[in-house]
Amino acid sequence: KIRDEDVMRAFPFISASILLFGPLSCLGQCPNRCSNNGVCNGLVCDCASGFTGGDCSVRTCPSGSAFSDVAETADTAHLSTVCSGRGSCIAGNCACNDG
Repeated sequence: KIRDEDVMRAFPFISASILLFGPLSCLGQCPNRCSNNGVCNGLVCDCASGFTGGDCSVRTCPSGSAFSDVAETADTAHLSTVCSGRGSCIAGNCACNDG
């Protein structure tokens, strides 16, 4: 059986890390703790609505029916698109096109 003392003697860096930062489970956390905008599932962030990115730090813009677009198929138009297709997404806010 492996004893804690044996591990600490063989791997002093890990032992010091545990003393400073807590148990080894803290080493397997999500990036940036999901920026407090999501939930950590293993090593991957599950971002809350309105956020995206590997660490949930990027704001998303709202989507809505496209103001104008080209039909994809018969009876299929005005699909959901970012900023309703009438602007650009800048830091989570829609910047409307001129006009």
